[in-house]
This record gives sequence, structure tokens and C-alpha cells, in this order.
Amino acid sequence: WVGTFGGGVSRLDKTLTTYRTADGLVEQNAFRVFEDRDGVLWVGTDHSGISRYDGFSWTTFDHNDGLPSSAIRSILQDRDGNLWFGTHAGVSRYDGHRWTNFGLDDGMSGPMVYASLQDHDGALWFGANGANRFDGKSWTVLAKQDGLVHNRIWSMLQDHDGVYWFGTARGLSRYDGAIWTTLLEGRSVASITQDPEGMLWFGTSLGLSRFDGDTWTSFTSKDGLAVGIVEALYAAPGGPLWIGTQGGGISRYDGETFQPLTREDGLGSNTVWSIVPGHEG
Repeated sequence: WVGTFGGGVSRLDKTLTTYRTADGLVEQNAFRVFEDRDGVLWVGTDHSGISRYDGFSWTTFDHNDGLPSSAIRSILQDRDGNLWFGTHAGVSRYDGHRWTNFGLDDGMSGPMVYASLQDHDGALWFGANGANRFDGKSWTVLAKQDGLVHNRIWSMLQDHDGVYWFGTARGLSRYDGAIWTTLLEGRSVASITQDPEGMLWFGTSLGLSRFDGDTWTSFTSKDGLAVGIVEALYAAPGGPLWIGTQGGGISRYDGETFQPLTREDGLGSNTVWSIVPGHEG
């Protein structure tokens, strides 16, 4: 599934199928897409709430249903099956029946949530004016004064070794639970993923960066990568790396060459905000 700016949501299988407002999507600016463990698609839009697609029909959720804001910026499903939506006014948890909201009054450090993850211990992390950790009872905030390079967090990942990586508006922070390290300083890091071989990939304002644990390798349009800020990454198990860019569509990297996928091929838009796998891969 691919969420785009202005072009709705595209489903990439053997062919490309694009869903727009005419099909039931509430808004064509699909900032985040996510398929839950039941195969239901959730689309977080720029300013119109959430569209839910069960394969047959679309349902819309917005502030009238209990969301604190209709600007959706992140989507996460926890181990218990709850869905967490990062918004411009805090975080909202949906258990399938009821919405529960968390914000500044609950201990969060900022309202705008652009990234989320559940770590190996089950704690939830949200990027909102620093890294906000929720253990189910209380909130802990790690921010610039603690070692984070910048408080505006665009992306987060805990790698296979348990190390945390925070992509920010001014660089990348690595946190092993004790020591902070700043990398890629000065770049905006919008996306992070780890492939099955353990390679870390970072989508930045200056292209794509790969870290194998020792060496950094950078890729730009000179190497065949699509032009534009890298907004989205998905490492397919046993398959290619999918790279979504701002203005250049998608690049598919097989380890040797970059293959483009754009509006000319049926993609909804050449600005890609989100790429996630479906239950069929």
C-alpha cells in the first residue's frame, strides 16, 4: 500500500490500483497508511481524519467520533491489537469500540505526533517535541537536553539489537539506553527501516543512506534514485527496498539498480508519504 499527496492510496500487486475520494476515501492526501493484523486498511489523512477500508466499503472517523484532531501523522498497532493514531493534538488509542486520547495534560511534551513505535519491552514511543515513552501508566520524555539532536522527530526505529534510532529535522540520534550519538547532522531524516539482513536504511533530505554497522553508503539521483526527499521506506522480506520520494515517485532497489515507478505507471501521485506491506506481502 502506498499513501500519496493528492493522489489517494495505491495498491501495488501485480498491477497498480488507486483509490480516491470517488471510491470512498475521505481525502486524497494520504499521509499514513497501515494494514492491521486482520487485513483492514487504515488511512490517516492530512486534515480529514481516518479512512478505514475492509476490502468492501470505506468508513470515516474524525473528531466527531472522538479523535482529538483530524490531522493524522502516525499509525501503530500494539501487541494487544489496539490502534494508536498520532495527531496534531496528541495520541488517540482505538480498541475497536472506544477512543482514548492522551496529550499534554497526561504528561506528553508536545501535541504534534509524527512517529510511533512499540519497543521490544512493549513500551510505546511517540515523537512529539522529543521522544515520549508510555509504559501503559506514565510518560517519560527524552529530549534535546538529554542528548537528542533535535526535538522534532519524524521517524523512529528500534533495531534488532535493541538500539533506538530517532530521525529528526536536524539529524539522526542513536540511543543504546545509555549513550546518545549524533549522525547525519543537518539532514532531515524522514524514514528509517531495517532489512532482514540487518542493514539500516535512512531516508533523508539529501537522499538515501545505508549503514551496515561499520560503514555508511549514500545514494542520490546520480546513482539512479528518484529525485526528491526520501519520505518512506519499506524493506520487503527476501525482496527489494521500496523508496518513496517527494516528487519523484517510487524507486525500487534490488541491491544493484533503482527502478522507477511513477504516475505514468499508474501511481496516484509522485509525492509518496507512506509505504507499508499488505497481509499478502
